[in-house]
Amino acid sequence: MPIVIRRCPQAQDEHERSRRQYAHTFHLYNSICVADAFDSLPDEHKAAILLHELGHLVAGPRASEAEADSVVEEITGVKIWYVDSPYGDHLQYVDSDIAEKVLNSLFRLSK
Repeated sequence: MPIVIRRCPQAQDEHERSRRQYAHTFHLYNSICVADAFDSLPDEHKAAILLHELGHLVAGPRASEAEADSVVEEITGVKIWYVDSPYGDHLQYVDSDIAEKVLNSLFRLSK
C-alpha cells in the first residue's frame, strides 16, 4: 500500500506553534503530511522524521512515540536518534551515511 508524502496547511500551523513539529500522520488517509519548513532540514532529519511517521502509520493511531520508533527500526533496521539541533530540540535524526538511501526509498514508496 503506497503512502503519500504531502504538504499540509495543518502541519504548517503545527510547525508555526512548535518549531520542532515538521510532520504528522492520521490527518489524511495513508499520508505523511509535512510543513513547508520540512524542505529546509538536512537529510538526516528529513529521513528520521519520515521514518518516525511511517512507524506511526504501521503501529496505529494509539502508538506512543517510542512504539513508532521501535516498529520502524524492527522493519527497516534503521535506528532513530534524538538530538538537539538548530532545527529543534530533541529532533529525530538518522546517521548521515544512510540518510540519502532512506529518503530515496521513502520517496519511491510514496509514488
